[in-house]
Amino acid sequence: MDVVRRVVLYVVVRLGEVDVKRLMYIMYLVDRELFYVAGFTLFLWRYTFGGLRSFAVYDVADELTDLGYLDKVVGERDIVYRLRRKEVEVELHKQLRDVVDKVLVKVEGDVNLEEYVARNIDPNVVKIAGV
Repeated sequence: MDVVRRVVLYVVVRLGEVDVKRLMYIMYLVDRELFYVAGFTLFLWRYTFGGLRSFAVYDVADELTDLGYLDKVVGERDIVYRLRRKEVEVELHKQLRDVVDKVLVKVEGDVNLEEYVARNIDPNVVKIAGV
């Protein structure tokens, strides 16, 4: 499994389940942190009228569903990804795991993630549509 799939799966394993919007914002924060720690990102990010998006996050979550790791459930307000198998273990390089864990600690609880991300859009990581 490639590193991008492992990171997304690791996030879902740690959270148990996550709606697609929250997953999108968490992956952006991972990429933003990763850019400053290692100089690269996992996804291509765009900011458009609809907000911050990387369509590859949707693709990877759907691939993990097709591979049997996740279930995709239509929730009240959004699509929710849940672990299909509880025994899933995901190996990440220590530095990458530390980055992801740092982000997950930062966003746990009642953080309004959409608002937090909107205040922290980094032009080094996100391409603004039309620019």
